Amino acid sequence: MGDKHPHDEDALADGVFRRLRKRLLIWYLLSLLMSAIVGGSLAWREANLRELSNARVAEYRRVVAEKLAELHQLDLQVASRRTRLDTPCRDALTRQDAVAALTELTGSAPEPSLVEALLEKAASFNACGLAQVQNVFRDREKMAAVDAVFQLVLKRPAGEIGKFIYGHWLQSGMEVDAVARDLMASPEFKSRQKTGDWLPKALDEIQAQGLSEYRQLVAERLEELHKLDLEEVARRTRRARDCAAPLPRADVTALLESQLGWAPQEVEVDQLIAKAKEFGLCDMPAIQRVYADRESMAAIETLYRVLLRRSSDPFGRLIYGFWWANGIPVEAAARDIMTSSEFQKLRKLGEP
Repeated sequence: MGDKHPHDEDALADGVFRRLRKRLLIWYLLSLLMSAIVGGSLAWREANLRELSNARVAEYRRVVAEKLAELHQLDLQVASRRTRLDTPCRDALTRQDAVAALTELTGSAPEPSLVEALLEKAASFNACGLAQVQNVFRDREKMAAVDAVFQLVLKRPAGEIGKFIYGHWLQSGMEVDAVARDLMASPEFKSRQKTGDWLPKALDEIQAQGLSEYRQLVAERLEELHKLDLEEVARRTRRARDCAAPLPRADVTALLESQLGWAPQEVEVDQLIAKAKEFGLCDMPAIQRVYADRESMAAIETLYRVLLRRSSDPFGRLIYGFWWANGIPVEAAARDIMTSSEFQKLRKLGEP
């Protein structure tokens, strides 16, 4: 659009993030995200929600839903400015090009309804040509990030239209948090909450007993699932051989420096060597292959951004990248992060 001014967008974005920091609304996102992982909404901010400690879970859900809706509206304001390409289409994306893009993505001829949906969304973004649409679908890192958010929130892979919409969002500078919130505002997410798809049956029995029992139930469910995850991890990642010799210290130091952007401490080098030995990664090429998988690195970065509010570190990328390479689903990595001391501190202390 020709009338878009960078200063206007910057002012809008600044206003959004000031409100986020002031009211700590991101913790309501984490609360609902947890419901997708282990079942039910969970109270993260004790200070903010102390007055609800004796209230019904339904009341808590209402408060969370209101905060999510407020934050989602702010997201949509930013998205409306960032995701619409500047130059209007002279000619709309053709049906033939839409079929070609979807066929390349899925490997099979698309249904007519899918073609119509892509044409509609492409027009809304001013994405006119085949190259613009393929640029989204061919961005493997963005596609992996979108899939990771879908698995976290909706417990399923992203569909073709979801990949196009949110891949375009991410390419336009939107955060993965905004993608998660948009999914949480969707009829699909709300419908699954209403039907209790993720909620333990025992939840109905504690509706009138307050949040403390509710939080305890969710925490116990998380621990139960996490224990099952670790059993599966142990089975799938059991090393095929013991390393005859430790990794060359100088090579590990250089690798860590390339990952961190600065010289690592000795203890960090020791940690990476120990973790590589635990996984049976006995040579540098084996470790480098983990880091070189762009899709897994993008999915892991998404988890860290959404759950820990920071970038992933080399150790997390190695651990969960190795899990990914051995077929461990992204939800297991999310649950592992949720049981970490760092995540527990975040939910108690609020925004770091």
